[in-house]
Amino acid sequence: MGRKHTSPWARLKQQSASLRRNIERLSHDFVALSASNGDAITGANLAQAEVDTWRKLLGDVLVPTENALRSMRQRAIEQSETLDTRLSRAVRDAGFVLYGEASSFFVDGIVHIELDTTKGIVRINGEPLTDLSVEQIQSCLVQEVERLKKLLTPPDKFLVLVLRAYEAEVSQQKKEFGTQIQTGALLWQLTLLKQHATFRSNPTADNFRPYPREVFRGDLFRLLEANVTVAEGRQFRYASGSDTDGAIFTLVPQLGRPAHVGRIWFE
Repeated sequence: MGRKHTSPWARLKQQSASLRRNIERLSHDFVALSASNGDAITGANLAQAEVDTWRKLLGDVLVPTENALRSMRQRAIEQSETLDTRLSRAVRDAGFVLYGEASSFFVDGIVHIELDTTKGIVRINGEPLTDLSVEQIQSCLVQEVERLKKLLTPPDKFLVLVLRAYEAEVSQQKKEFGTQIQTGALLWQLTLLKQHATFRSNPTADNFRPYPREVFRGDLFRLLEANVTVAEGRQFRYASGSDTDGAIFTLVPQLGRPAHVGRIWFE
């Protein structure tokens, strides 16, 4: 995904953690200083005044904080119960098409959203969000859709790459052409095929061209959606089912729902 959004709650958590570390250092310094042979008279008077002030401060701030927390917990329950409905409405209002169930669905076939409202977790293409407001989820979703669309390969060109990747994987596994290959095994071969000449001549990190799993999944969906099945006289085949070993979870238009594409082969 693109630049990550830091929610106000995440910033507050960082601020709280920083404050706790400072308090821990203050306590450590006090214990160390009190154990020294220095001026205990001044130290005792000063420390007593500070401890009394801290005790009063903590009492003053904990009461309104805990009251606000109780109120917010109730709102959190209400928001969790309606998050999937509100998010689905916002996604459709943004002009996208949804496929799948409320807890796991695809947007425009290429972006996968996972919701676990009981744990307060929302993931977009596997990346957890820190801000679960519908407006921010929608914003991240729009950015991810736009990002992926720029990276996808036209279906006819992608099918040729899949054929080349399949041939390389079959050869590496010393199997006959036509053998069913785990879909995930082709990701590595496709990544190699997508490298530029600069990487092949000098395979450094700077020259490497990533081919993330979510882009592969988007390319696979677009291929299935276009129903392009023949490359260089070879017939593209795939199988989806309950076996998730080495599979890619994507939207399968022919099934009208998301499924695990577990095997790919050519005839």
